[in-house]
Amino acid sequence: MQYKGISKGNIVVLENGVILPHGVHVIVTVDPMGDNSDIVSEEEIEKRRTLTTRMKEFGQKLADRNISLSEIVLEEREELENRA
Repeated sequence: MQYKGISKGNIVVLENGVILPHGVHVIVTVDPMGDNSDIVSEEEIEKRRTLTTRMKEFGQKLADRNISLSEIVLEEREELENRA
């Protein structure tokens, strides 16, 4: 028998309300043509970690400072221009 479903963590929810008997052994094969748009690559995870770190560092720069948003934008623009 072959059934289709969607994984949710380590649980597979089968289509059409298929219910297997408790304890039945199964083999799961991943469909390479399936929609994997929600899978995040290791490269994307690293980019997100880097961005999070930069945001935290920037937040530390602003700690205990009373400045306006326009000053923040100008400061960041100057920093970007200096890197270019």
